[in-house]
Amino acid sequence: MLPKPLPFINLPASFVYLLKSHFKGVSPGQDMQMIQGLINQDLSFKTIIEKCTFEFSQGKSFKDTLIYMGWFPLRERLSAFYLNYFDQSLNAFQINLEWIEDILAFEDQFRFLSFEGLGRNYLLGFYLKVLEIQKSREDKNLNIKFLDQFSSLLPYLQVSKVKQEKADYLILTYYFLHLHFDQTTLMSELKKNSSTNLHHIINQLPEDIKNNFFESMINYSASINEPEIFIYEKL
Repeated sequence: MLPKPLPFINLPASFVYLLKSHFKGVSPGQDMQMIQGLINQDLSFKTIIEKCTFEFSQGKSFKDTLIYMGWFPLRERLSAFYLNYFDQSLNAFQINLEWIEDILAFEDQFRFLSFEGLGRNYLLGFYLKVLEIQKSREDKNLNIKFLDQFSSLLPYLQVSKVKQEKADYLILTYYFLHLHFDQTTLMSELKKNSSTNLHHIINQLPEDIKNNFFESMINYSASINEPEIFIYEKL
């Protein structure tokens, strides 16, 4: 079970910004312009990208290397780099793509909720993976798989056919709802209430669970640099 409440995690800001961006994949040059504009403001992030893309450069310019790779392979290599950093708590450079296999599976599992090119599911998966690493470091005997705990939400989320711009918040909301309501009750409530208006169901939660829910959403929001307080207005 996830920690109660979910904690704030100091995630890499520039990488999070890109994960929140809309990459359609139809114009690699346009996608790379967005990345280029960001790294011009964050030279340390540029250094990390250069390390992650070195084996693909083969004499190409930095810009041409980014265009050659495209956003999604770059995203995966950056994720592996940062996850290794969180695990080792060192500046050791290592790219092990096995780190991100469960994040990709998590993203794919909830792909039906998101618009093409939006990385919010991946962003939530990245947050949960870092949380796994942190908790495992606190207790080496724990075998924590937070990402696996969300597959049970699929029947509830599939009730809604409406794609979400910020599906990560919706997935987290359903997680907290399913902790309290039994399957029959929750399914009935979801069929009566739109997934874009969950206030009625949230208000039925006991105060302790409701407070835990809002604190968790605020901490997650702050972790991804969206420090809105009234998160429920988005749901």
